[in-house]
Amino acid sequence: MSNSDSESANSEFLEEEEIEELEEDESNNLNIMYYCPNDEGSSCGYCKGEKSSFTYGAFAIYLSCHIYQDMIDMGWRRSGKYCYKPILDKSCCPQNTIRLRSLEFKVSKSHKKVLKRMEKYLTKNPDGSELVNKPEFPTVNSPETLVKWFEYAENYKPFGKQRLKITISKSHLEKPTFEIYKKYQINIHHDKPEEINEKGFKRFLVDSPLTYTKNPCRYAYGSYHQKYYLDGKLIAVGVIDILPKCISSVYFMYDTDYSSLSLGVFSALQEINFSIRLNKYLKDLKYYYLGFYIHSCPKMRYKAQYSPSDLLDPEYYCWVPIEHCIKLFEEKKFKDAENPDSSIKHTCYVPFIKKMKEQNHEWIKNQKSIICPFDIPETIEDKDLLPMLLVRGQNLIRYHPSIVTKEEKEYLKTIIKIFGRENAKKIFFDTLFGLGSTAQINISFDDEDNKKLVEVKTTKDHKENLPLFFDGESVSGNVEIKLNNGKKLEHQGIKVELFGDIEFFYNRTNHSQFLYLSVELAEAGELRQNTVFPFEFKNVEKQYESYYGINVKLRYFVRVTISRRISDIVKERDLWVYSYKIPPETDASIKMEVGIEDCLHIDFEYNKSKYHLKDVIVGKIFFSLVRIKIKHMELSIIRRETTGAPPNQYNESEVITKFEIMDGAPVKGETIPIRLFLSGFDLTPTYRDINKKFSTRYYLNLILIDEENRRYFKQQEITIYRLKVCTILCGNIEVVTTLPYRQKCQLDNLTEYLALALWHTYYCRVFSSTLILGMLLQFLTSP
Repeated sequence: MSNSDSESANSEFLEEEEIEELEEDESNNLNIMYYCPNDEGSSCGYCKGEKSSFTYGAFAIYLSCHIYQDMIDMGWRRSGKYCYKPILDKSCCPQNTIRLRSLEFKVSKSHKKVLKRMEKYLTKNPDGSELVNKPEFPTVNSPETLVKWFEYAENYKPFGKQRLKITISKSHLEKPTFEIYKKYQINIHHDKPEEINEKGFKRFLVDSPLTYTKNPCRYAYGSYHQKYYLDGKLIAVGVIDILPKCISSVYFMYDTDYSSLSLGVFSALQEINFSIRLNKYLKDLKYYYLGFYIHSCPKMRYKAQYSPSDLLDPEYYCWVPIEHCIKLFEEKKFKDAENPDSSIKHTCYVPFIKKMKEQNHEWIKNQKSIICPFDIPETIEDKDLLPMLLVRGQNLIRYHPSIVTKEEKEYLKTIIKIFGRENAKKIFFDTLFGLGSTAQINISFDDEDNKKLVEVKTTKDHKENLPLFFDGESVSGNVEIKLNNGKKLEHQGIKVELFGDIEFFYNRTNHSQFLYLSVELAEAGELRQNTVFPFEFKNVEKQYESYYGINVKLRYFVRVTISRRISDIVKERDLWVYSYKIPPETDASIKMEVGIEDCLHIDFEYNKSKYHLKDVIVGKIFFSLVRIKIKHMELSIIRRETTGAPPNQYNESEVITKFEIMDGAPVKGETIPIRLFLSGFDLTPTYRDINKKFSTRYYLNLILIDEENRRYFKQQEITIYRLKVCTILCGNIEVVTTLPYRQKCQLDNLTEYLALALWHTYYCRVFSSTLILGMLLQFLTSP
């Protein structure tokens, strides 16, 4: 660096202390992290949805700035020493990394107004009156003039004193900085004063895993506090990271007494100015990272005002101009509103490059090649794990299949997927399988091995086996708390809760809780060893059956919470509930007439209107008049789900099954029989106005299609209920039937079989062929 450059650097930046310069050879930097997966989801800070935000997480102890640069170019961010990467295609509010091309920055009218506001403040007398001879601040219309403006403002001394002073120092705890943070959190984010302490502030905005690393500039790569002073008073602090390719904004806080100066925008302009200045010495440092752009959250769209900006593609990890991305966001929003898809309509996730390739977008055509810059294999094999290093206690261990379990191996493969193969080789994962917390919670139910499991489709591509419980049955079991690495666990109390909850997918903040029970397992104290706590909720009334639908789910779950001062440790486990109903006493058959004047007249009849889940629909269709040419006839079962109330009511229909009952033209006087077995279909009981939140109804839909493909249809609602399935022992032969018995039955003679068959015929309004079969088998096999 020349003398002139050195003098320029000294005049540009004021520094409170010498920056510690470490590792000259970047490859010698130490990278140690905990891997902390968030499989269960967490609450969203933007839409306030519960368990709707999913991230990969890693707690970094040491992290080189070059590795972290790669990480933020793959969608990572840090909060203190905790690094996280949102899983965009699963989360309710996808968070796309946004960066500004600092050297091409376009100053907008609103930005100029903020600078003018600061000029007006700086050119006032101490008594508040305006100066007679106002100075001429540089006109800002380019990156170069922005730099000149800040140079002029920082050197402006109307009374022999510097009015605006901006300093930079290594990130460390200071009382004045903490007081700014406390005032900001109380007045802007409405935090309670008693909840704000120096320990939390240090963990959030002072601690950093980044190691300071020498570079051609006087400022080593690493984490800094940039402080803003007016007339010698600290009014704001910006937390930033200086990285090889960018200035990354971490957080900004200010004295709310100076809100009129729009300090948030002013600090962003200063940090852009800082990145432009550093580019003189660090040629690769061309960008300013603003964090995440969240299109589904209007309050977070302001970042698009800094132009020209790019968003990170979530699949290729390439940068796409934000104007193209916003257009894709809006197209998806319009498409979802026009043709809602229940599986994806609650997120604005867009894989930009993939969509633009489908559209043959002009921007794609102009790119020479689009290749992921990171070494992420499509399929990760066991051999890819061999170069990885693990830290166990004080030992550094090379990966070997013998030292990891199957689950641990999957975690390692996930690490390669989210960090890239080359970066994963350079990071040592400490206590990898402790999941970054001091304890693990396991929830088990009593007699779980003998409980029936119900396969539930929880998402579009995921099924889960849940233990089955019944109305009135107790929910009991054990909570096992395992301490990681023998560390003690201090807590403010441990409790287990049983919830019955109705959740709406289209509005995750709208929950309806119809059941809540709680048991305290332990008072505040500490655990020094693995502990098992038994729990029991006796004879729990579960008034509704579990349900996973298109827009709504009704779920029962047990939640264990270990309360802690910093963050709670929470574990949930779902259970499935069946609710058996007594068969309806009155069940009239369905008879209807459908016709088109002088063209078609049909009489159709079903044997009843209420069916259990293993029942058979029996009916017939009689053609009284046929003067149009019917090509074929179909019968379908439709499930219709209704949620909410007008005007915010949602109706979704899906066809459960559809089959052709006639192929060819019918003639006058012809009768078509119908027999449909329900046991083979994915049905639920009918839900009517459950907790005044939702309903699920079923309809038989008869469709006639003529030779000109015109469709004629008639719907009839039916009721479906759950009837307990029993096994009846006919001698040594088991016969399964649907009877409201709670126990297995043993019948000893033919008279009892006949009486039971007749009773079942009367009670369930259908002749029991299974019992008659049992009677015949018993009769034929009797000595």
